[in-house]
Amino acid sequence: MTKYKNGREKQNEMTYTYMPVLKIIILLCILTIIIMAAGGLAIAFQRMKKEAAAAHENVTAQVSNRVEESLKLLESMAIQPEFYDPSVPPLEKVAKLDRITETYGYIMICFVDSDINVYTIGEEPASLASREYMQQLFSTGQAQVTDSFAAGADGTTLNYTVAVPLIDGQGGITGCLFCAIYFDEVVDILQTSAGALDADATLVGSRGQVMSSSAGLSYGDAVMDALRDDTLFGTTADQLEEALLAAQPGAYWSIRDGGLCYTAYQRVEHTNWDILCTARFGTLFAHTLPALLISACLTALAALA
Repeated sequence: MTKYKNGREKQNEMTYTYMPVLKIIILLCILTIIIMAAGGLAIAFQRMKKEAAAAHENVTAQVSNRVEESLKLLESMAIQPEFYDPSVPPLEKVAKLDRITETYGYIMICFVDSDINVYTIGEEPASLASREYMQQLFSTGQAQVTDSFAAGADGTTLNYTVAVPLIDGQGGITGCLFCAIYFDEVVDILQTSAGALDADATLVGSRGQVMSSSAGLSYGDAVMDALRDDTLFGTTADQLEEALLAAQPGAYWSIRDGGLCYTAYQRVEHTNWDILCTARFGTLFAHTLPALLISACLTALAALA
């Protein structure tokens, strides 16, 4: 009986002895989980800037390259007499342009004469004199890159147009060549290039209108109306609008739909367009969360063991 009593007392004594150690282990476990969570937050914050900048660089480069290669193609054809010489029949020019269109994958590459009439095989010439970009091209002699607009026979096909003047040996404008870039092609660039880096991209036109967006913004809406609904840090909506109009690159933090966001913006070369790329904290933190949960569970199991 005495031995049993002494055994119980020793067992109780050992239990009381290890209780403070157990409490310390539990506190260390909780502290470790908190530190890991803080580390995950810090990593997500750092990734926001990197992902937004990388997505912006990727999207801007691809959109700019598509416009630049269109300009170079048209300019290389515009210096050839078979296109700028008014004595060459328009339909001969159109036949050659149709073959080039198929090769380079445009909606169309068209010839416009000095009276601003566009020619198509099998159809009567149609006047484009009412188009603002045509008036700009013929008055300035400068290449034009338009915002997206509805064109085509049905008047509902959205595209972007790049146009260059045809100039003869005396410096006179004898017409122009223009090509149309598929609207969906630019949409794919934004979704694929930005989406691969867990970011959203928005292409803004020369009048501040949304032309394409993977961030859920509606086509044609003023981008500043959407940004004024956000809570901006370090800038205001008016200051941001001024920076976009002045083609000044930059970045800002904001709260959008209750989530923290980081947005980088810059003008697209050869155009009057701006691209805004946004990285969301919630999206990036969600990617680090599984690793944090696994680490937390392993830490808890080690403490229990």
